[in-house]
Amino acid sequence: MYNIKILQLITGLDVGGAEKVVFDLSRSLKDLGHEVFVIGISDKDNLKYLFEEENINVSILNVLKTFSSFLRGCKELFVFIKEKDIRIIHVHMAHALIMALMVKIFRPKLKIVFTSHNFNIGSKTRELIVNFSKHFRDADIIFSASMWKNIYKKNAYVIPNGIDVSKYETNVKKNEIFTFLCIGRIEPVKNHKFLVDIAVRLEKEFDFEIHIVGEGFLKQELIDYIVEKNVKSKFKLLGYRKDINIICNRSHVFILPSLWEGLPISLLEAAASGIPVISTAVGSIPELIDENSGYLTDLDFLYDKMKLTYYNYNEALKKAGLLKRKIKEKYSLTFVVDEHIRVYKKLLNI
Repeated sequence: MYNIKILQLITGLDVGGAEKVVFDLSRSLKDLGHEVFVIGISDKDNLKYLFEEENINVSILNVLKTFSSFLRGCKELFVFIKEKDIRIIHVHMAHALIMALMVKIFRPKLKIVFTSHNFNIGSKTRELIVNFSKHFRDADIIFSASMWKNIYKKNAYVIPNGIDVSKYETNVKKNEIFTFLCIGRIEPVKNHKFLVDIAVRLEKEFDFEIHIVGEGFLKQELIDYIVEKNVKSKFKLLGYRKDINIICNRSHVFILPSLWEGLPISLLEAAASGIPVISTAVGSIPELIDENSGYLTDLDFLYDKMKLTYYNYNEALKKAGLLKRKIKEKYSLTFVVDEHIRVYKKLLNI
């Protein structure tokens, strides 16, 4: 087998779905004998230790929001790529793409693979950059066919996110109180405050708790809103956790009220754990879940779906079983890694 030398370049190594994807991909590539380097551009390094524990070559550029810092980061990246003789970069998210393109000006033979990780790039400016630069990229990876739009290359590869499904086969006792679980950064797009409004209505119906896993700059605002709405007893904010597989299996239902998404790892983790999933119909999620395997909904009907899963839990578990089977068949980490390797090898002509 020909060993690939590849750099995974990402905006930062904060806690999030894209960062988990990069970690799982990097670890798997390393385990298969490939030479993997990981660079985070910003000063976000909360997940750096995970890469270090797996002896993956990881570094942080600590690029700040100034032009001089950006230029310094570009220079360091260029030197790193030259010294390591790297021929292919897999770029994750738009900020990393900009820096990779700057380097390619001086190393035109460098191959660039781009994954945006989201249906919504974040701003019109970013969309313009991604659209303009598609002719300078060598491959784009999207999570589903419906994710494609004109900013991506016409021949973009469709490769979904994947997880190690075996990790989620655990035998743990369910929480005594019916638990709705939400996993994600506490930021506007994840829409956590909407769950507080629902809790106000739902507490009149039955006993439950909503557990939120994640950190983010809106955490204190969320806590204040929970207190303001007098539903503190209904929420547990668990912060960042390593034992997601255990938390999922102890919960009864997974809920995702996001305003937009790509293909969230947290949803795959919940589905692999065999718990029912309620989600807004955003991003690539409708290609994963249908009426037979889960509950897709508009925000206006999220309250009704939460009631439905509680009062018809056996039916919800049947749907969850079908979704779990689909995850095992089509979203396993092994399949996803193999597909990435196929793209890398094609670009390198090996």
